[in-house]
Amino acid sequence: MAAPSADVDRLRRELRADPGSMRWVPLADALRRTGELAEAEQLLQRGLAAHPGLRSAMLVLARVAVEQGDTARALPLLDELYPRDRENIPLVQLYVPQLVAAGRLTEAEAVIDAASFSGLPSELLDELRAQLPVTLGPEAMDEVLQSLPGSSLEPMTDLFAVPRVERRVADRRRGVRRLRADGSGPFTAPRSPEAARARAAALRAWLHAVEGAG
Repeated sequence: MAAPSADVDRLRRELRADPGSMRWVPLADALRRTGELAEAEQLLQRGLAAHPGLRSAMLVLARVAVEQGDTARALPLLDELYPRDRENIPLVQLYVPQLVAAGRLTEAEAVIDAASFSGLPSELLDELRAQLPVTLGPEAMDEVLQSLPGSSLEPMTDLFAVPRVERRVADRRRGVRRLRADGSGPFTAPRSPEAARARAAALRAWLHAVEGAG
């Protein structure tokens, strides 16, 4: 854990000297930046109890939740803040990856589109777009399908006699995200033909192992 910064010490003194001031917001943010997340959250919760809806404090609290890995707690705060402050660049930068993490891809794309009309620098827009899962076009996806074992010999509906492959590809074209069978994360399309071939090779090995076990 990082040592308290000079900012933390200074802000603590200022808040002690004037307990009614709003210095608790920058103090909480300074605590967050030094890794004192629990103390920052307690300070913010107390402050927001006295000043409900204070946007600056809500944004810092959302940052604390994100840094704690708690998207479910961060998103309601960001959902409330965004309509009130759509041109706030730090808010947009924080909001988009949380929407993506929650699988709310259409909303993430809408936030990015809105940001493109609000003067957001192109390099920041590129960073936001890079948060979105890669979607392959039909031709690239067809190459993935052709690389799957059995696809050249059987109709797609009979591939492995497992329609999940077809459903996942159709979902991908519609932008639907599904969890892998082990629940570890969303199904994503390969980013390149090389990645597609590597995935196909892994799938062939899995198929041979299943057939051998049978």
